[in-house]
Amino acid sequence: MPISLKNECDMVYRRAGIAVSVSAFILACSVGCAPTDMSEPEQKISPAEAEVVAADTVFRIGSNTKTLTGTLILQLVDEGKRHLGDPASKYWADVPGGDQITIEMLLSMRSGLFNYTDDEAMGAAMVADLERVWQPEELLEVSFRHAPLFAPGTEYSYSNTNTVLLSLIAEKLTGESYQSLIADRLTSPLGLTHTSIPDAYDVSLTAPFSHGYTFFDAADLETQPEDVTFMNPSWSGAAGAGVSTASELADWVEALTSGALLSEQLQAQRMESVVSIPSAPDPEKFGYGMGIAKLQGLYGHNRQLPGFNSFMGSDPTSGLTVIIWANVAPLADGNGPANLLAGTVVPMLLD
Repeated sequence: MPISLKNECDMVYRRAGIAVSVSAFILACSVGCAPTDMSEPEQKISPAEAEVVAADTVFRIGSNTKTLTGTLILQLVDEGKRHLGDPASKYWADVPGGDQITIEMLLSMRSGLFNYTDDEAMGAAMVADLERVWQPEELLEVSFRHAPLFAPGTEYSYSNTNTVLLSLIAEKLTGESYQSLIADRLTSPLGLTHTSIPDAYDVSLTAPFSHGYTFFDAADLETQPEDVTFMNPSWSGAAGAGVSTASELADWVEALTSGALLSEQLQAQRMESVVSIPSAPDPEKFGYGMGIAKLQGLYGHNRQLPGFNSFMGSDPTSGLTVIIWANVAPLADGNGPANLLAGTVVPMLLD
């Protein structure tokens, strides 16, 4: 690992637990949560206070879970159990505009369905009861109370609703639970023993695991981050409730980008489905497709849930794979530390 990467990590994110995996290399630095304000750079976390992470440290992977769900759906397409052009209404009733929303639009975030996590009442309910168990049908109900944002297929808008709906459709088609489908079809065949989608009632993490911290009142400059390791992630469901490790995410994103779990034809179609996001800082380096994102020129995914932020990306041509995760998310300024660090690390590695 180039020393410049370690220096960058130490300098910028001393307060967040960050693990960087580049191919076979793991870098762990500035791990833990210092009880100091980030505006005071002279106050640093000591090694004794740090929570050491490694390649096998378990953490919550947030929206990287969407790539698992997307791959599951595409496997069902490969098997002829559904078609990308099928309307959502064929499999699930009461979807606003469901006759015009296709499976492909759901995968590509182009359905126009309202993102249930943008509902203010739900946000307040989540903070009021961190242990609440949310059922996927409840999440859809929250979304469907809102009008679609735009006509299906005409624009891009990131929405957890799309992925949760896809998981319920998969269960309806197969008669199996979403968790079992992910295990039997994806993680077990790849030997990913620490990667899973826990049951909605299970908030435990397998040791060794990292604690996660978040700022609930970022407007208060004196605020301290709170430990939300065991906040129930069922509100994110198939869109973000997964757990994994840095090393297993590296294996997963390489399988994701190489097409190890799909037919050659459908894998090519998936990669070609990635189109630029006009609102991105650099549309040529950022895009979204069928359950896969393009970030900093690599293919994979990112995003966060309270306590954890992660970035995974791989280039199937060069073989470069980068995994970055942080156990403070979001930071007091609202940013995701892993996403910010990726903006520095990935260009350095691609240069």
